Amino acid sequence: MPALKSSYKIVNAKLTTLKAAPTTMELARSVQILQEGIIEKTAKLEQYLQGGVQAVSKEEVATMEKELGYWSKKAAARKRAFDGLMGILLDGMSREEIYEKAGIEF
Repeated sequence: MPALKSSYKIVNAKLTTLKAAPTTMELARSVQILQEGIIEKTAKLEQYLQGGVQAVSKEEVATMEKELGYWSKKAAARKRAFDGLMGILLDGMSREEIYEKAGIEF
């Protein structure tokens, strides 16, 4: 009886593993999707190699990063100003009253 129980556990574990594994149809579909992706990426690579897409220079990247930093600081300053104003206004009125008087709809 103990030998049969251990044999049963081994066979049951193998069965569970086989049930969890993808079927042949699923594998074929996965391979097809991957092959379509390869074709897509190869076409995109060909476009890059033929010069269809221009590379961005390091100077342009630096300029854009500088501009992003500038506008990020501006956005943060506006947010701080808005939060400060809302803090002052919330001392006397509720948020709904403020939005109603300002004509803000959500």
